[in-house]
Formats: sequence, C-alpha cells, structure tokens
Amino acid sequence: FTSAEARMPSLAAKRSLYARKAAPGREAQRTVPPPRSLGGTRPDVQQRIVTLNRVPDTGARNEARSRQAEIWADVAEVQRKLGANLATSVRSHVSGSSLQLSLENQKLAEEREKLAGQLLAHGTARDDIVGYAFAINGRINSVEVYPSNGLFRKMWPKLLQATTTEAIAEQDDPAATSAVPASEKVKAFIAETAGAGAERDQLNAGLVSERRETKRTIANETRRADGTMVHLSILAR
Repeated sequence: FTSAEARMPSLAAKRSLYARKAAPGREAQRTVPPPRSLGGTRPDVQQRIVTLNRVPDTGARNEARSRQAEIWADVAEVQRKLGANLATSVRSHVSGSSLQLSLENQKLAEEREKLAGQLLAHGTARDDIVGYAFAINGRINSVEVYPSNGLFRKMWPKLLQATTTEAIAEQDDPAATSAVPASEKVKAFIAETAGAGAERDQLNAGLVSERRETKRTIANETRRADGTMVHLSILAR
C-alpha cells in the first residue's frame, strides 16, 4: 500500500467525488444540526434525524457507473486545459488516461514549482494555522480545514501542489480577475454550510462523514464519535 502523492486538481472533479449518495443496502441519515464552531465539539442537544433505508437496485449501480464516467471526463478536461496552457501535451504515452502521470509532466512540474515557491512559506508562517481558503481568477474555489496545525503542515505541500496545478489549468479563463476576495467574503462562505441539513454516513473506526449543500457550497466533513473534527472540505458550486 502507498499513499497518494497528489490531490485532485479540479473543482469539477471534486464536486463529482462528493456527489455521492448512500450506498445500496446501507442507511443514510439526514440531520438538521445546530450551529457550531469549525473545530469544536458539538453541544449535547437534540437533533432531528430521519433514517432512510436504501434497497439494493440496479439503478444505484448504474448511478455509480455514471459518476465514474463523470470523473474520467473531468480528468480528460484537466489534461486538455493543462496541455493548452502549457503548449504541450501532458498525457503520458504509458497511459493517456492517467492523471497521476500527467501531473508528473516535467513542464507542468516546473511551472507548478514557480507558483508554489511563492506561496509555500505562507502556510508555515505561524503555528496556529489549521486550514486555508483559495481563490482562482478572483473566485473562491475551496476551503480545507484540519483539527491541528501539525496535521495541516503535513498536508500543506500536497494541498498547494493541487491548488497551483488547478490555477495553471484555469489561467486562460475569460472571466479571470486579479481581485482577491475579502476576508469577510471568505468567512461568509465558510459559515454558510454550518446551519445546513446534513446527510450522514457511518464510517470505520467510529468516524462519521457529513455532507452539506447550500446554493453556493458543497461541504464534506469527517468527525470522530465525540464530535471533534478530523477534516472539513468546502467546495464552491
């Protein structure tokens, strides 16, 4: 077993990954939680829970195949955009559909290092940083939050690599702007998901996955049994 060396450098692809429903034969719980802080434990309050029993059917399997097809299409689009902006194909002759091999393209790696080198120190400048929000072409793209500075520091280089790759792929957007979103706008983006109803999945080792959607965001949060956060990811719609 090995760990993945790169995260998905595509907002569209991450949306497809998060757009999953409860697996056939499992239970999904839809809850309406109270407001809470990003890293704190939930208050011991009553929650409204509706349990939905899923019955195995061919429709669910077909839906899974459809989502997989969307992922492959998203990967192909990332490869196309990177190739266009770098003026060279990033598809590997070993496996043209491999995103990992595309991300190892030498020209892409050189351009990525130029961008990442300007930003890397910002993620380690203080010992209380637990997450980051990033914008591409002036539009908030995603937010990633972890429970501690130590864990964030471990993830930061990998997160930054995906962020800079996506920025390279999207740099020819006709709607591009150099304006940086104000901190108030970022805070509102994060807070928007807190009061939304959640679809919950029970994971292994006592972990719970919660997925929330609003008009502007898709949030996926993993929590321990005691309510403490393991990871929170918020995507722009």
